[in-house]
Amino acid sequence: MFDSAGSFKFAFGSNGSDNGQLSAPSGVALDGSRNIYVADTSNSRIQVLDSAGNFKFKFGSFGSGNTQFATPTGIALDSSRNIYTVDTFYSRLQKFAHIFPTSLLVAPATGPVGGTITLTATLSSPDGATFSPKPVSFTLNGNNVGTANTDANGVATLNNVSLAGIGRGTYDSGVSASFAADDFFAASTGSNTLTVTAAPTTTTVASSANPSDFGQIVTFTATVTSGSGTPTGSVLFSDGASALGSANCVAGTGNTCTAQFTTSILTVGTHQITAAYTDSTLNFASSNGTLAGGQVVRARPTLSVNDVSIIEGDTGTKTLNFTVTLSAASNLIVTANFATADVTATAPSDYIAINGTLTFNPGDLTKTIGVTINGDTNFEPNESFAMNLSNPLNATIRVQGTGTILNDDVEGGFISLSQANYSVSESTGSLTIAVNRTNDTSRAATVDYVTDATGAPASCATVNGLASSRCDFTTAVGTLKFAAGETQKTFTVLVNGDSYTEGPEVFAINLSNPTGGAVFTTPSSAMVTITDGPTGPPANLIDDARFFVRQHYHDFLNREPDPSGWDFWTNNINNCMCRLFASMSFCRTHSGSAREWSWD
Repeated sequence: MFDSAGSFKFAFGSNGSDNGQLSAPSGVALDGSRNIYVADTSNSRIQVLDSAGNFKFKFGSFGSGNTQFATPTGIALDSSRNIYTVDTFYSRLQKFAHIFPTSLLVAPATGPVGGTITLTATLSSPDGATFSPKPVSFTLNGNNVGTANTDANGVATLNNVSLAGIGRGTYDSGVSASFAADDFFAASTGSNTLTVTAAPTTTTVASSANPSDFGQIVTFTATVTSGSGTPTGSVLFSDGASALGSANCVAGTGNTCTAQFTTSILTVGTHQITAAYTDSTLNFASSNGTLAGGQVVRARPTLSVNDVSIIEGDTGTKTLNFTVTLSAASNLIVTANFATADVTATAPSDYIAINGTLTFNPGDLTKTIGVTINGDTNFEPNESFAMNLSNPLNATIRVQGTGTILNDDVEGGFISLSQANYSVSESTGSLTIAVNRTNDTSRAATVDYVTDATGAPASCATVNGLASSRCDFTTAVGTLKFAAGETQKTFTVLVNGDSYTEGPEVFAINLSNPTGGAVFTTPSSAMVTITDGPTGPPANLIDDARFFVRQHYHDFLNREPDPSGWDFWTNNINNCMCRLFASMSFCRTHSGSAREWSWD
């Protein structure tokens, strides 16, 4: 390009056959808008460029038909901008209007309710002109939805066009497109069918609690999801072949709606829960969903109380703990009343009665009930009491519990001496020892007794504080027999007088070999203290007739004299019977004595 002075301004074009390229151009013309028309000879076409050399459109192709060229070599415009071309090879001149006719072919469109579709329309010219991108406007059911430029093939494509607000159906001429005329191309329009299909849906089912417990409230939720748009309609919930109920599907987030059904009447077992979605407007396709694995309804768990036992103890209290067990964790709160009841044990002497309510929160499996047990020393059989459950809520009772108080007291009672220390004067002549039996006396029992003079001197004249069974007392040994129910037995220890001033002397008494289940309690041994007579011993006790007779009873009969016998023999001695004759007569009268008198 050159200016009017012949100065170079710019060049455009290059050798080739693409738009804007030229091959042996041989003619050029300008219109009033400074568009440049070029006879592109070797490419058998006419190209129109703007004043900067940018491609605008072209027409013509190789051939002999109308609007075709072999070797266009000249081009001119008249005042009406009609175009005249010289086709040298075919020796002809062709005239073209400067406004080329167009046609617009619209493609039919199909999409789901609430979804999106792609609209296409092809813009072309019957004269074979092709052009740079041209804008094409689209409408759906008369509503403008956007504009797209044509590509190199004249196809305008508008993507992601929403079908919102358009119901299911087939709409004739529902898709329309239009091209507005410009300097070179005439306006054109076109339309085609719009088909809106029901939007596909999927339905899923969820449970608020699965597994659930018998009687538990369960809510089933159906979620309906559409690939496009928010579904509307209702959902029918069923348990197998039995309908449970229906609910409206309420719009949720995104392209979803939800429906819920709540029940507490499902029986124990596994239930196939389904949800059937339908839309009365038919804009959304029906779909069905099934609860995965079914709804499992568990039987009510059972409550059990274990059997427990405890050793009673002799004093104070102990706690016996029962464990109440729930067979399986429940989703519900489980409660039950509890109370003790006498069987062979008696409240409040053996134990402290108790009652109350147990509460198992969801997830709890065990609870503990403590019962106070009273200790004592009374022999008694093992005793028991019941721990009973009642009025269960959300559970059933399977096993009641038994508490056993184990006796730790002896069977046969306790045997002991009445005291740990005794004192007796030589002048008294004897000491009565009481042996007591306490606690259980329901059966017969025996116990041995014996005096013990260990360490005593061999000679009666020797004094060391220990009493001698040869001089100071008569050995006592034997067995006491307690009849059933008998609580005390006695035995006598004979105490001898003598002529010695000795001071207090002691000896022991021991119990041994209890039978009948009896055991000893303290004291089972005692110390006996023998004291001198209050007036002191006479010069020679053998001169005392009563002492002489008493000693015969101790030595020959191992007992205290009876009053009449004591008086009889004393009177005989006092009435001039010599002591030797009296002794011989006593022995003949009371034959069988195991002991021989000592004249020391």
